[in-house]
Amino acid sequence: KMLAVQLINLYGPTEAAVQSVVWPCESDDHRGIVPIGRPVANTQAYILDVHQQPTPVGVAGELHIGGVQVGYGYLNRPELTAEKFIPNPFGPGRLYKTGDLARWLQDGNIEYLGRIDHQVKIRGFRIELGEIEAVLGSHPAVQTCVVVAREDAPGDKRLAAYLVEAAPELLPTGSRERDAALRSHLQSRLPDYMVPSAFVWLDALPLTPNGKVDRRALPAPDAVMRSKFSISPRTSVEAALVAIWQAVLGISPIGIDDNFFELGGHSLLTLRLLAQIQQYWGRRLPLAALFAAATPAQLALQLQKEEVVDTESSLVPVQLLGGQPPFFCVHGGAGTVLHYSALARHLGADRPFYALQAVGLDGRTPPLTTVEAMAAHYVAAIQCVQPQGPYWIGGHSLGGQIAYAMAQLLCRAGHEVALVVVVDTFAPGGKAKREALWDDTEGMVEMVQVIEQFLGISLRLTYADLASMALEEQLLHVQVQLQKEGLLPAGSGSERLRGFYQVFKANNQADYLPGAVIPVPIALLRGSDSTDRGVRAELRADPTWGWHAFAEGAVDLQIVPGDHSGMMQEPHVRILAQRVNECLARRGWPG
Repeated sequence: KMLAVQLINLYGPTEAAVQSVVWPCESDDHRGIVPIGRPVANTQAYILDVHQQPTPVGVAGELHIGGVQVGYGYLNRPELTAEKFIPNPFGPGRLYKTGDLARWLQDGNIEYLGRIDHQVKIRGFRIELGEIEAVLGSHPAVQTCVVVAREDAPGDKRLAAYLVEAAPELLPTGSRERDAALRSHLQSRLPDYMVPSAFVWLDALPLTPNGKVDRRALPAPDAVMRSKFSISPRTSVEAALVAIWQAVLGISPIGIDDNFFELGGHSLLTLRLLAQIQQYWGRRLPLAALFAAATPAQLALQLQKEEVVDTESSLVPVQLLGGQPPFFCVHGGAGTVLHYSALARHLGADRPFYALQAVGLDGRTPPLTTVEAMAAHYVAAIQCVQPQGPYWIGGHSLGGQIAYAMAQLLCRAGHEVALVVVVDTFAPGGKAKREALWDDTEGMVEMVQVIEQFLGISLRLTYADLASMALEEQLLHVQVQLQKEGLLPAGSGSERLRGFYQVFKANNQADYLPGAVIPVPIALLRGSDSTDRGVRAELRADPTWGWHAFAEGAVDLQIVPGDHSGMMQEPHVRILAQRVNECLARRGWPG
């Protein structure tokens, strides 16, 4: 005779009577993750952030327990008691800080995500390992998993996932393809910086005597498991590139067909990779070379071509796949386009994406000094790819004004401009004037701050450090700091750094005051934490920062999380890309 048995999931720490939260399992509930439920009678549950404020639904925080079940503290341990048993900011009594990571679900239940002491910080981002494990564990091919932060190379902390499979037939057979499928699954729900760089399949996770995962017993990521079908180098050039790939990415071994960006390459690592290639071969590759040849095998073919030039072209093809019209995105005040790689990736593999970088970054060519001159140069560049409209153009910071100036030239030539996407900048004529002439020391400090913000590093240089130096001494001082970070080859890089500074200076002094204008469709995406410090006072009350006077119809205004530079980086760039896609679709972008 079959008996109906009620299965109940109970949660609770010893400090709060071991049964504080309960979830009755239901046979018709097919959710992938079993929650711990709701608090029992006379018990309260709060999920709070680091500032002791309640987190919204779906956002992780530390679970706190309140009510009659909370104990008095630890015997003869007053300091630990004061740390873990805190006054209840929402009512009478005290709360017990469980140290557990959790989040509220839409239906009012609580989902347990792991221990708060498994929170780590990598490249400036605070990461909850339990969140990654929850998403990874929701894949039907994964029976159980654990994610850890490893530092197998000093100063290079990376995420590694250890998995036990449940249904191997649900994943591709090739190791590289299997990793790509898991990476895609994670990227659909998490920002890129939370995606592990290594996936290790085990028969079982090592356990401690009390049945918990023994994280210390997890083996170093065995890349043979990760890519056992990868192809070994066939030439000395491929072997050298693979060695550089492994050193920069901290993954070994790497095959000649492994893609730099798919293995976790980002802005900082891209510069280190190019610096090491220059150090080894004495050849300075343009950024476009890595976008076009992102595997050791592809780049080896480029290096073996004697006709490859090391000058920087203004037009940088970032993503060439897809049959849709290309999206052209103009550089900001720094002149570089490295930070557009994440935006291009999140816009989708079916959307061709070209970036336009400033003239003069090579340190050999004088920079363009007016927005009008930049616009004319870039229009000529994009028409080599797309001779006729409609054109879809955008730009971050100064790039927004340059994109608008380009639209004016195209419209006057009889071409259709479908949309100008302006990312966090004000309309022409809205720039607040500098109170004094350009100060090279102040400009150098501003340039360093831009480098730090976009690369997530600290060069520890202030105005006082540089004020007593001449310009050439300042450049040398900054060069040395960048070499220490591995961003410039040892003993070289002065020419490129001088070019970067001259471009930065020219861009920040440029202003755009168009005469008669042709209104064009405009989408303005502003950062939620951006300031209007650079905007003229009379425009600060205008949400469109003056763009309504230049737009055809209403400005498509969107607010995106992050500040001026942060909105271009993870995790906010994913939302920025989503909003850009929505703006493009509203103007008839095919796809």
